[in-house]
Amino acid sequence: MTSLPDEVFAIKAIALTIEQRDPYTAGHQQRVANLASAIAKEMDLSDNQGDGIFMSGIIHDLGKISVPAEILSNPGRLRHIEDDGIFKAGCSNRASTS
Repeated sequence: MTSLPDEVFAIKAIALTIEQRDPYTAGHQQRVANLASAIAKEMDLSDNQGDGIFMSGIIHDLGKISVPAEILSNPGRLRHIEDDGIFKAGCSNRASTS
């Protein structure tokens, strides 16, 4: 794959910020991006397609930004009220971007 443009570092910084909110999954986004990129390479996709797939792996958890930190760091099962809170946050985000 080709080296990524400088603008990508802003996206990676946002992804890192999200990842730091949930230490339990530290490194997950990078691992997903690396694995997806390796699969793209095995599929003989173009460098441009591989770069897009890599970035998709980096930002795939972007929705976590709207989830309260106390829910992200909850080590056990979510209680019904927490589950409802995530659902409502996701719905309000979808409504605001439609």
